[in-house]
Amino acid sequence: MSQFRDTFTKEEKSESLYDDTAFFFFFGTIVVCILIFWSYKIISKVLCPTRKFSKKKYPKHTINGSVIKYCSCSECVEKTESIRRKHRSFSNRFSFSVISQVAILGLLWSLTFYLLSKYSGNRQIAQFNPYEILEITTSANTAAIKKAYRLMSLKYHPDKNPNDPTAAAKFMLIAKAYQALTDDLARSNYEKYGNPDGPSTMKVGIGLPSFLVSKKYQLFILCFLSLIILFIIPLLFILYYRKQKKYASNGIYLTTLYFYSAAITDSTRFKSLPEILALSTEFHSLPKNSHSDEVIIANLANTLPEFKKRSFSNNNTPSFYTTYYLILAHLHRRHDELSPSLMKVLNEIVLTSISLTSSMLDVSISRNFFHTTTSILTFRRSLIQALDGSVNSAFMQMPYITENEVQHIKRGKSAARNLTDFINQAPSERKGLADLNESQKSDIEAFCNFISPISINSKVVVDDEQDIVVGDLGTIEIEITRNNLKNGEAIGPVHSKYFNSIKYEEWWAFALTKGSNPQILGYTRINSNEKVVNGKIQFLIETPGSIDISLYLANDSYEGLDQQITVHFIAKTIKEGARQIYVHPEDEALDNEPTLFQHIMSQLDDNQMSTDTEDDDESPDSSTVEKND
Repeated sequence: MSQFRDTFTKEEKSESLYDDTAFFFFFGTIVVCILIFWSYKIISKVLCPTRKFSKKKYPKHTINGSVIKYCSCSECVEKTESIRRKHRSFSNRFSFSVISQVAILGLLWSLTFYLLSKYSGNRQIAQFNPYEILEITTSANTAAIKKAYRLMSLKYHPDKNPNDPTAAAKFMLIAKAYQALTDDLARSNYEKYGNPDGPSTMKVGIGLPSFLVSKKYQLFILCFLSLIILFIIPLLFILYYRKQKKYASNGIYLTTLYFYSAAITDSTRFKSLPEILALSTEFHSLPKNSHSDEVIIANLANTLPEFKKRSFSNNNTPSFYTTYYLILAHLHRRHDELSPSLMKVLNEIVLTSISLTSSMLDVSISRNFFHTTTSILTFRRSLIQALDGSVNSAFMQMPYITENEVQHIKRGKSAARNLTDFINQAPSERKGLADLNESQKSDIEAFCNFISPISINSKVVVDDEQDIVVGDLGTIEIEITRNNLKNGEAIGPVHSKYFNSIKYEEWWAFALTKGSNPQILGYTRINSNEKVVNGKIQFLIETPGSIDISLYLANDSYEGLDQQITVHFIAKTIKEGARQIYVHPEDEALDNEPTLFQHIMSQLDDNQMSTDTEDDDESPDSSTVEKND
């Protein structure tokens, strides 16, 4: 019995001869690739700290090749330079994170070079080369081969080298090399397989360390892989799913969207929106304020004028109070009263509000609340520009302009009724700038040259049709031209002293019915920053006759640039706009072809008729048989 067992288990007793070289080469290649990429990132951050920032945040050209025009006022230039200085600062270039990464990189590179030096000394697989053994060239003829063989065999003959144990092995190689070059079969095998004896076995390794294929660690490896596959991966997926199911597809908390759906109504206006925004779930996890910050928040609560009485008075959490009064302080431009920690929180709130107000707009538009939609857009602009929503808010976007200057701007012979009028005026005609110095006036001139009012061209068409008929899906084709841009230019990031990030303006276009309570027929969002941009709004044409539709375009970043025009078109009745539909003769011929159902039924009828015919043929034969009987 033991002999029978030994027959099948003797291989287990032999120690595995496994070579780790393939694994080290494979693993080393991966490590070197990672180290090269990692080192490039660290070197770029240290030597060129602003290159990635400039390319991503302040590019020179658009995708279409247009030159991006940036605001050249001192505030925007200083804002950009402060960000660049922050990236170029010693603390940013040589932060603790960078130093730690450099130390890890140095350790990994040292280990990599050590492994390379260790395994680079390993000899490659020895190849049989008869020319090298006989010390002749590959172009040597038969006579040269024989001569070299005689000389080498005499030199390494074992009888002449009794004290050299390697001479015998060398002599055998010389004889084999001579045979490989003089014997036709041996030479043919050498040329084909690199061996005069014919094809030989080749050892192939796998890129795994020896302990993974060792039977000693099989149980441990199996348990470890089972733990990863059966427990760790499902656990990570469950944790990821539990986290992600809290968010909508746009990255907003579902609880925030549910709250917006309940809080936003047709009567929601600008004054209610700060409270609604402050109650968003995104702001529930704000850091706890210090005692000094609590004093500042309490002072703001006592001195800031609220737009209206709060509707959700049951929400008295500290995070709500902090968010709510920081928003009010931002809208009233009371930033100088905030501590650095509160300013940091406020910047995060304003940055997050961009995506939150987009969700508000989605809720409002889906319910056809146009006036609420315009109020949300006004609130969005106010958050970007730090405006309180007053009548003169549009002028307050310009640097150095206060209520005193606005009163002079809107009064007198060359008065500007709105921001667009002020921008379109010649510099010498602009009023309200008498108390400003030349540097401040040049900043206002830079602002007016950067902010671009628009011209609108629009028409109503039906795709692939000349006439517009009731029941068609109409398309309003919109062309927006930014008047202050030259050909080949594109508008740059929004001018805003109080928005601590990069944002490009967007235009929201709405097709509306006429009347005091307009209905939204359709809308589109235009976010291209080119000089000439296009958009389309599709809507269903339901009534015939002469129809006027209001086209309202709102800028989401600047107050005072909105425009509203009327789009006119004539829709014919179905009878008046009867269209002749051309049908190809081959398509008409298809109507005469039997359908699949008809084809199946005809086959069934043919089978039934053939069966009946066979029955009729069998009936006379049977009667004849009976008669003969």
